[in-house]
Amino acid sequence: MRNKWWAWGCAVWMACAPLAAQNLQKGDYGYLYCHMSGRGEWTAYALSRDGLHYEDLLGGGPVYDVEKLSPIEGGARDAYICRTYDGKGYVMVTTDMSNRKSRSWFNHGIDLLRSDDLIHWESVAFDFRKGPSVFSDPDSPDVYRDYTGIKRVWAPQIFWDPAYVWPDGTKGGYMIYYSLWNPEEEKYDRMYYSYADHSFTTLTKPRLMFDWGYATIDADINYIPADGKYHMLIKKEGGTPGIFAAVADKLTGPYRIKSETDYVRFEG
Repeated sequence: MRNKWWAWGCAVWMACAPLAAQNLQKGDYGYLYCHMSGRGEWTAYALSRDGLHYEDLLGGGPVYDVEKLSPIEGGARDAYICRTYDGKGYVMVTTDMSNRKSRSWFNHGIDLLRSDDLIHWESVAFDFRKGPSVFSDPDSPDVYRDYTGIKRVWAPQIFWDPAYVWPDGTKGGYMIYYSLWNPEEEKYDRMYYSYADHSFTTLTKPRLMFDWGYATIDADINYIPADGKYHMLIKKEGGTPGIFAAVADKLTGPYRIKSETDYVRFEG
């Protein structure tokens, strides 16, 4: 699972098309890198003025109490951070996981965190093994017959979607997309998504984003105003392993690989 980065500010902010999903960016100081520290399974910050050279803040120490705010396993990986849709705060999502404690590459949930100042954080944990009861739409269709077999909920990321409509007519939600694996009911990791409400404290049931016939993890999506499409970088662990680019007309897909021969090779 790879680390995530978020541009804290950019010199030029390009307005997106009406109702196009996009995370808010503003400011011109530099870039905040949100990552799992090399010292332990917690979320750390690093700061850069040019996007290339980074310096750890707090010596790579934790920016919040991971034992308290990652209550499923007491560890945090794959942190992804962005501003709230209204620019008044910050939201973060992490993989709730501690390989050091479990001695396995399994986990069972994610954490949604919110802060007004990047320092003080509050968290809501979602243990997917508990099934429909932890989601905000318990009566909607299920992707699994039995949630208790879930072994991986990995690398979640956030994308603000102003066009999403809630059952009460409220518009706007945070799409949380992640890889999920329930070995009792599927053969490999697949990409799913849920929606969190404006408060960033609730989550809808997982919905399948795509299934290409092999394991896929670590997706990263960006909206490109120039062509009005959503572009994804994603790691294929099946088929031809590597990091590939995919594109879609809508945030939730369907996503198609741009080229099966143009990709970044990797080992492990």
